[in-house]
Amino acid sequence: MRRRHAGAMLAAAALALSGCAALPSGPPPLPDSFVPSLSPSSDASASASYVSDDGFSLPEHAAYRVRVEGCTTYGTGSAFAIDAHTLVTNRHVVEDSVTVTLTSYDGQEIPVTSVQIDDQADLALLTVAQDLPEWLTLADAESQPGDSVSVSGYPSGDSLTTVTGPMHSTTPEVFGTDPDDVLVLRVTAAPGSSGSAVVNAADQVVGVLYAIDADEDGWAYAISLTSLTTMLADPGVRGPVGSICASS
Repeated sequence: MRRRHAGAMLAAAALALSGCAALPSGPPPLPDSFVPSLSPSSDASASASYVSDDGFSLPEHAAYRVRVEGCTTYGTGSAFAIDAHTLVTNRHVVEDSVTVTLTSYDGQEIPVTSVQIDDQADLALLTVAQDLPEWLTLADAESQPGDSVSVSGYPSGDSLTTVTGPMHSTTPEVFGTDPDDVLVLRVTAAPGSSGSAVVNAADQVVGVLYAIDADEDGWAYAISLTSLTTMLADPGVRGPVGSICASS
């Protein structure tokens, strides 16, 4: 298969950064009765291994909207749980955060108690005190070209959305300092989807979506499973965010 040109990814990453990190104002608080306006995934292949009684897949149960308040900015992104108290998102979603709040698929709001960011890959770990009911496991091997993958997240900070498409190829990560190649996906995503889990047909994590193609619709990029497992295994590559707001 052909290899996507790295220049398009550079522009895509810049677009994803601007879309996830700075919005003019935040939305109003969600009502207690909030439920996603999007109906549960209609694509059975997106979650063939697990569908709950409420019709949502495991990746959708494990997906959270991330609301970030910085010193002068507000932003949204996505995250996914990997155990009862830990979630993964992108570094660029939370690196300028002062407070971070999660919203679950059924409208529960959960405060984040700590944020750690990777100093190489565009990844971050979020910790919460509240027990999370469900989470995803990591795949044993990288996704291969042609494999079907699904992405569940909150594009534009709006409704929970699941999209499915093939893993196309890999390409060098030229925007940041990640030494590993990133995944090229044939899926449609949007700013706000940053931090979503990319899962295989068994609902196992094979990557973390972090950028979209600025030049051509229907292409997205994901941090690899290798980079994710490295970050989780090595606390030395992680550190706290450094946002300190200047007093007026």
